[in-house]
Amino acid sequence: MNNMISAQEAISAVQAGKTVLCRYAGDGSLHADPDFSTLDQVPATVFFTPHYEFCIKIEMTELAGIQFTKPAEPHDLKSGQVIYIVMPTCILRTQYDSEHGDICLSVANGFAQLDEENAKLQLQAFGKTFGNMITEIEVKDGFNDKPKKRASRKKTEVQASIIEEQSSIDVVEDNLITGSLIEKDQEDQYQKQLTELLDCAAKANTPDEANKLYRYTTSWTEEQRKPLIDAIHKRLAELNPPEKSESSLMCRINNCQTLEELDSKVIEVQQCDPVIQDRLMSYVNQRRTEISLAADDRMPWDDE
Repeated sequence: MNNMISAQEAISAVQAGKTVLCRYAGDGSLHADPDFSTLDQVPATVFFTPHYEFCIKIEMTELAGIQFTKPAEPHDLKSGQVIYIVMPTCILRTQYDSEHGDICLSVANGFAQLDEENAKLQLQAFGKTFGNMITEIEVKDGFNDKPKKRASRKKTEVQASIIEEQSSIDVVEDNLITGSLIEKDQEDQYQKQLTELLDCAAKANTPDEANKLYRYTTSWTEEQRKPLIDAIHKRLAELNPPEKSESSLMCRINNCQTLEELDSKVIEVQQCDPVIQDRLMSYVNQRRTEISLAADDRMPWDDE
């Protein structure tokens, strides 16, 4: 699903990092292009030339083998815009309201779609993740205040209290379910990326190629990063088995606990035979990366 935008909006979208598509719309004598193309396939003058159409490419995501559009984000929505909230038991059709707590929380947590079809696909993907096949999905109007019949003040107060209590229970249940789904999805993503990086480490052709794999783990914890670090160490040892003359210095480099301590080993490396300096510096750089990444994971109170 693509949404049409003006040339000015297309320029703003490109500056915001979105993928913009373009096609010639025809001028009455020439036929319109049937398909949209990425901007690198059209001249830059299309933004200032008539008879061109633009749209933002909708990103897709996949869960449990089911593809659906990437959930809507707050900055993409306008007040009053129709959205579909994915709930454990149904789809709630409502209008976006930046001042409505439940709606804003649903959008922020990634459970809002712009159309009914993709909302159903997202719910089916959640069900399949836990081994359930969801086939019949009801779409309800939700988060809308509906007028009720007038009743006595006392009765109204009691009923209001019971509505509020049930709503609180539903919110807690929904948050528990959605939190579990998000946590499992993050773990699946980590395991998938770890498997790919371990394979790259085993097939690395040079020490530099193996060391560069660290850059993909900056958001990981030290525990998550350890299997990859071990694999990189193993591959580096296979690519560059240390000679006896450098073995002792290499061990001292790997045992450094601070960047200051490591800098002192650089001086020793520079005094070594030029033939082995490059190899030793690769271990220095590798250890520098490990120390820096470990420092990023350390909490302020760890140093107290």
